[in-house]
Amino acid sequence: MIVRALVDTCVFQHAIVSEPTIREVSIEWGGRRFVVPVATTKLKDIPEGWLGHQIAALRFIADAARSGRLTLYLAPEVRTELLGAPAGAFPGHRSNLFHDVPFEAAPDPLQYGRVVIAAFDPPGAFSKRLRQFVNGIQDSDFAYLRAALGATKVVDAFHILTAERAGLDALLTTDRRLINTVRAATNWRFRVRVLSPVELADALRSDV
Repeated sequence: MIVRALVDTCVFQHAIVSEPTIREVSIEWGGRRFVVPVATTKLKDIPEGWLGHQIAALRFIADAARSGRLTLYLAPEVRTELLGAPAGAFPGHRSNLFHDVPFEAAPDPLQYGRVVIAAFDPPGAFSKRLRQFVNGIQDSDFAYLRAALGATKVVDAFHILTAERAGLDALLTTDRRLINTVRAATNWRFRVRVLSPVELADALRSDV
């Protein structure tokens, strides 16, 4: 069975494996030695604990997607959120674990139009406009998700709704608070599961 999972924005951010840095290099020129700064990259440190285990599992998930055992989906709103993230968070960026992984497009869960970026936006306008959009959605399933997850997770509620209405199996996320909130929700009425990278990797291994 091929698992189909929508990838949350935070997963792409945690899939950045290298970051820009400046390294000093010693060179000899004209009989003299100079130390010059050179722009390069370095591997990012993996944090310890729960998050570190999730980031480590992303390599297995990327390999599973390349081999066809897993189909990953990218939603339009996730792509929009990545506009405010570091460049390396884009799945096609060479410093991202998913840079050569194929993605399917997940359809929007409802019809809508909204302003994403406007000329002369003040700082913080991008996030504010996104929250205004999700808080204004009139939809019974979304209202349930908003109540179940709380006011701080309305954007995540939209991603869950996207995965559910696309008929996907899971939302892949590194947001531990979101995972715990979904687990604690009573009368969960959706088929889609909210999984961490370790949980998804374990599910794929058990299906071998």
